[in-house]
Amino acid sequence: MSLLLFTSSGNGVTLEPEWDFDRKDTQVKTEHTTRSGKRYVYKWGSYTKFSFGVTFINSSTAGIINSWWITNTKLQLASNSGELTATYSLMLTASDLPIGQYQKPYLDKFKGKINLQGY
Repeated sequence: MSLLLFTSSGNGVTLEPEWDFDRKDTQVKTEHTTRSGKRYVYKWGSYTKFSFGVTFINSSTAGIINSWWITNTKLQLASNSGELTATYSLMLTASDLPIGQYQKPYLDKFKGKINLQGY
């Protein structure tokens, strides 16, 4: 499976996720039970999270993805093949740079973990 991660202005990168690709749909809701025992569920919305590792990323692609993380750029994710058939609106979420480690034994290739969350 290959994924296209891009901005609304058309800048994009193609990524090949590792084996740890994970997609999780989360629903924002609250539940309330009255004294009479009647239960109410209020569904406020939902969002999707994606998480996957990437390896053997060149320095220009790593720089683009890391700059999107630094500037909190709104992104879109689409699949070129495989299970995903829709385009998702997402942002990079992580506590550190998404792609910040050298891919041993290379000094010009990088690896990292991409965490995306819908907005």
